[in-house]
Amino acid sequence: MAGRLRAVEPPPGAGIAHRDAMLLHELSDGWAAGLQLLAINWKKRRQAPEWSDAKAAGDFVRTQVQDPQAFAAYFEKEVLSRLSPLELDLLICASACSRFCAPLCAALMGQPEDDPAMAPWLARLEAENLFIVPVESTERETWYRLHPLLRETLRERLGQRGAAERLRVHRIAWEWFRDHGLFDEAVRQAVAAGEGKAAAALVEKSAYGLAVRGELRKLISLVRLLPPEEVQARIGLRLWMIRVELFARELDAFSANIARLRPDIPPDDAISHFWLTLLEATLALQRDDTDAAMALLPRLLAAPEGADAMAIGGRDNILTWLLMHRGDFERARRIQQDNPLRLINGIPLRGTASGTLQGRCLVGLSYALEGRMTQAERIYREVLREANEGGGACVDPAYLATALLGEVLYEHDETDAVLQLLEDRVDALERVSVPDSVLRVHRTLASAHWIAGRRLEGLADLERLEDYSAGLGLDRLLVHSLTMQVHCRIQMGDLPAAEAALKRADEIDARHPDSEHSALGEIAVVAERARIRWSIARGDLDDAARRIEPLIARIELRGRQRLIAQLHLMQAVIEQRRGRAAAARASALAALRRGHRLGLVRSLLDADPAVLDLLGEIGKDASLDPVLAFYVERLVRGGRTATSPGRSATAGAAPDSQKRPVEPLSERERDVLALLAQAMPNKKIALALGLSIDTVKWHLKNIYGKLGVAGRDEAVAWTRTAG
Repeated sequence: MAGRLRAVEPPPGAGIAHRDAMLLHELSDGWAAGLQLLAINWKKRRQAPEWSDAKAAGDFVRTQVQDPQAFAAYFEKEVLSRLSPLELDLLICASACSRFCAPLCAALMGQPEDDPAMAPWLARLEAENLFIVPVESTERETWYRLHPLLRETLRERLGQRGAAERLRVHRIAWEWFRDHGLFDEAVRQAVAAGEGKAAAALVEKSAYGLAVRGELRKLISLVRLLPPEEVQARIGLRLWMIRVELFARELDAFSANIARLRPDIPPDDAISHFWLTLLEATLALQRDDTDAAMALLPRLLAAPEGADAMAIGGRDNILTWLLMHRGDFERARRIQQDNPLRLINGIPLRGTASGTLQGRCLVGLSYALEGRMTQAERIYREVLREANEGGGACVDPAYLATALLGEVLYEHDETDAVLQLLEDRVDALERVSVPDSVLRVHRTLASAHWIAGRRLEGLADLERLEDYSAGLGLDRLLVHSLTMQVHCRIQMGDLPAAEAALKRADEIDARHPDSEHSALGEIAVVAERARIRWSIARGDLDDAARRIEPLIARIELRGRQRLIAQLHLMQAVIEQRRGRAAAARASALAALRRGHRLGLVRSLLDADPAVLDLLGEIGKDASLDPVLAFYVERLVRGGRTATSPGRSATAGAAPDSQKRPVEPLSERERDVLALLAQAMPNKKIALALGLSIDTVKWHLKNIYGKLGVAGRDEAVAWTRTAG
């Protein structure tokens, strides 16, 4: 309510007091557009000589403007009654369009486009505050739109003239927009005019250009406008509709429509068959199903003659992803290096899932999987720079590069930069990014929150990754979430919760016994690492030692150098606790040499809480290589900074918790806060209160704002201090 009042409440001295603004809010029943309308009229009436506050209040109360029908009556009295019949006819016709200009209005009125009277006419109506609003545009013509409330009133009048007249107006608008190259508005008008076939033909003709320019969202909205029977009659539009379902993550419908479309494509239409294969491979990528994608490899490699840069680029990016997850990093990168230019009509194809920027992001990811973070960071930053220069056409690769860059920054111990980069982009990244990047966003945010002392925030990140993974059936991502929860719960001393998460990870691992050469092979790796951590936590060091050596050998085959370095340091901790000092030193030095070569920081520090003490002992060895000694000093310094009390959000929240909330909490907000103080995740809070998860998130956002805190941990600290 406060926001709505601010929308109509001018600065002091402008003529509307706070009490008057409250009255306007009551009269319009909180409808923001109505508030603005009434505020304008209020200000006009205050300027009249006969104005009196008492009379004004009575007049407005008697108006009782509290619903759309009443607003229509208000427009009839205050706006339409002031128009000449010709002006009214013009606006009724213009209401068929979301925007209009003088030449279009002339066409709607049956006049020549260059009618000299039309532009001054529109300018006068706008100047007289008759709810005609100028629209910003880069085009030569001055464009206008109607106030939404007035437009609905006028559209009702257009409907009252009969179907034939309404269709005639839309048909004129359709032809005008088409002839002037404004095809998206032409499509909308053609559909409204009952010309579905013409609209479908226009979309089919323009779809490719939209996709190349990265305007997939506009294409999606236009395809969804078309009559279903017109879409089904065209192979090209059915292919685009399937892409729409992929974009919306409607994977079951996507899969079913691919199966229905295949037999309908003529055998000699090799290009459409190839595109369908690309879509099948993309579905496999979204479902994390490397085996299904590999089964399509012969067809992917047999690109037909005439396949354009978008098809070949999409194919190459899919191949890069496949090879990367099979551990063939050099070959994955060579795919992109051998085809550096993708041209459409002589213009480089940079944006979209088929573009070179997406391919370069995958090259960067291949370096990151190996542990070569410096090379990965250079590529991500270059892609971000070029994507920003490319504007809207390069939004998707920009989001992908952002997600992947966060992982690099975390590895370099730049946790504040990670939070600044990713926290406000999570929703968008989940919507548009591939599973690999969503995994890295949540995993990185969880780790950054954890070492910043915001443990509840970190667990919430893992919970969100769990929900995302379970919703899409992505077992690899789900196991990453569960095994990170094992690690966190062990550090919190909550062994029952850690054991429960590990049990779920074990069950998922058992479902994928023969996945060594696919992306799903990660499941066995991260599950086994969690078992090792569980054995360490229980004091079963012999079991941990027995498991870790074969795991290191297994990961060597996959080329994951970063993970190998971390496991060597875990091995050193195990051997030190077993009293085998020489073996512990040998494993630690192996980890440090590899980590120094790769430029690793957090992968080593996150290996085990005992790592800092171990590194401190090694750093005291005077015989240690000076380069490694400096590296150890840097690691120890970074680890101590991360675990110092000053980094703890909980510790830092105490002074602010003495303050009263900016606004009192509602009863529901107090319920949510009470459950939050019990370390409940959003899902359990929602279940306990009978709310949706989105509603819980909304309440939490309001709670944080009222308490003046940054997140879950500070809110809990405030609660404990305030009692």
